[in-house]
Amino acid sequence: MRKFLLTLCIILLIIVVAGFFGARYLTADQTLDEETAFTIEDGSSTASIAKVLEENGLIANSYAFRFFSRQHGLDGMFKAGDYTIEPGKYSMLDVCEQLINGGVSVGDQIKLTITEGQRIKDIVATFEELGICTPEEFYDYVKNGDFSRYPYIPADPVENRLEGFLPAETFYLDPSWDVATIIDMLLEYFDESVWTDERDAQAKARNMTVSEVLTMASIVEREAVADEDRPLIAGVFYNRLAIDMMLQSNVTVEYAMGQWKLDLTTEDIKIDSPYNTYLHTGLPPGPVCTPGLLSIDAALWPQESDYLYFWGQKDGTTRFSTTLEEHNAGGEGDL
Repeated sequence: MRKFLLTLCIILLIIVVAGFFGARYLTADQTLDEETAFTIEDGSSTASIAKVLEENGLIANSYAFRFFSRQHGLDGMFKAGDYTIEPGKYSMLDVCEQLINGGVSVGDQIKLTITEGQRIKDIVATFEELGICTPEEFYDYVKNGDFSRYPYIPADPVENRLEGFLPAETFYLDPSWDVATIIDMLLEYFDESVWTDERDAQAKARNMTVSEVLTMASIVEREAVADEDRPLIAGVFYNRLAIDMMLQSNVTVEYAMGQWKLDLTTEDIKIDSPYNTYLHTGLPPGPVCTPGLLSIDAALWPQESDYLYFWGQKDGTTRFSTTLEEHNAGGEGDL
């Protein structure tokens, strides 16, 4: 009898463990490697919606989705429409939220692309070109909008307070959305997908604020020629900060001037601005452009070295040196 009970307990334990891991597999987050578009027809049941989602790789199992929807009282809340889902990792809840928010016709969507290295003024120009809003409407919301739920955004109501915080990514927008809705969506994307828990923890470990990390990352973004040089370039700037040496970054001067230039003149580096790192030590007041993830990670995980100088080369490489003499002994390959 004891042997029978022991066997029964083992069988039940196996069933419980298998069920647990099976459920985790069926409800696990799914990763899309490429943009995915699909349509939910009007009047579709949860079962038919689940089938479409499974076919497009957004969920692992249609029955698990139906159970999840029923358990959370979501049946009947999903909206018909055309959906375009960006590459990324999605939980079952993420998918449900997409379906509750509803889709729009792919042909009617506005495609907004923000690229690495752009300034707020560049993004404003894109908004105007796409017919989203006027520059006046954009800046009015930037200055007067309520961004209190993002404590790292500067409180001062200035036009460039969101510099560096609008992420480099492609977004598909509903034509009915106003500028406030779109900017809020961009900031939410930054908060959830760019400023991850891992990056936040690393910033705290370095005793840096979000703004300071983005400021360093933005300088690296405009200074770097090759991606693999970004961590080393960040390390050079940190080395300078550690000895109270001015960063002397051309891109910060260019930001103060309002234009990117291939070469700065002696008069350029005399411009009276807190962004002029030829006149002021430390980081400038804020980011000078939109940094990409590679630059953000370089600012958070810089490569250690003894270098204090670098110079971009025409062949796409960067020359590093430890002394001013080495730095000034550059060759014809310098930019």
